Amino acid sequence: MASLVDIAYNVLSPIFIIVGISVLVYRKFDIDSRSLSRLVIYLFTPFTIFEGIAYTDLSGGEAVRLVTVAIVSSIIVAFIAWRVARIAGFDPRLQSAFMLSATLINAGNYGLPVNRFAFGSEGEERALIYFVGTVIVSYTLGVFLASRGTVSTRRAILNVFTIPLPYMVVLGLIVNLGRIDLPVPVDRSVALLSDATIPCMLVILGIQLSQASIKGRFSAMLMASGIRLIVSPLIAL
Repeated sequence: MASLVDIAYNVLSPIFIIVGISVLVYRKFDIDSRSLSRLVIYLFTPFTIFEGIAYTDLSGGEAVRLVTVAIVSSIIVAFIAWRVARIAGFDPRLQSAFMLSATLINAGNYGLPVNRFAFGSEGEERALIYFVGTVIVSYTLGVFLASRGTVSTRRAILNVFTIPLPYMVVLGLIVNLGRIDLPVPVDRSVALLSDATIPCMLVILGIQLSQASIKGRFSAMLMASGIRLIVSPLIAL
């Protein structure tokens, strides 16, 4: 029991403190979360991904296994969620939201700091590679599903290619495999932008929780949570 208390106090409480402060700041100053989210998607996270891939010391086999688990498990969960949504008779918009809720996880804004505090740099490094896998899913399948509820399938597919993260994965691999040394100013700029990712993600998480409403959608949220919390771990095992 003592170890669980230590984990809650030393690992989880810093995250909840930041999220809680973000909720209070949002309610006081009504921060524009859309602009902050765009910065995270188009500026900070791409450089986190680039840095994590370009400088990882993990073997290629281990990295591939981590990314494969993230992608394959997400695809299976998405398929199960799609079947459940079809059986439940959800309309297209709710179906897309249901699949997104079941499939996508907070491997970045929650998972990275948890692994950093719990397992140190080695745990964070592996969590970052796993995060790369979830990012690939989020900004391909996730963007498609989010767009599918509001635009045509063609437009939804094209939206996938407007996100910079897949391109940064490729650049990171080029730097890593080619053993390329970046100029010091570029290297330091990448590091500074990367360091901003987790704090901004946690702030956005706090703002989103502050804005969240469960009215009229409780049963759908319970089903999506059940798929994510029960089915997904079984797939991972």
